[in-house]
Amino acid sequence: KYYTNDKGYIVNSDTEPLAYLASVLGSSVFACCFKEYFPELMGNTYEIRKSLLEIIPIKNASNDEALLFQTLVPLVQLAKSRGEAAPAQFLEDLIDACVMEC
Repeated sequence: KYYTNDKGYIVNSDTEPLAYLASVLGSSVFACCFKEYFPELMGNTYEIRKSLLEIIPIKNASNDEALLFQTLVPLVQLAKSRGEAAPAQFLEDLIDACVMEC
């Protein structure tokens, strides 16, 4: 279970797969499917509100799914921190594909 405040900060416990949730919320699937739920600000940015985020169904991750995202997300972060754009993009595309499968 995840909890948000009115600005969309997400609070989770140590037992919840945060990498999975971050992957789902950062995926192109989420952006495509739920963009219209959130009010547009300026510059093609959107405000994520608690009341709107709570109505979006996000499947609980299995242990295998959680482990997959816990492995992939740090690899994306590492590639980006090193300025390796192509590997980072590949990994982000892989995460998107995994989110679609979930």
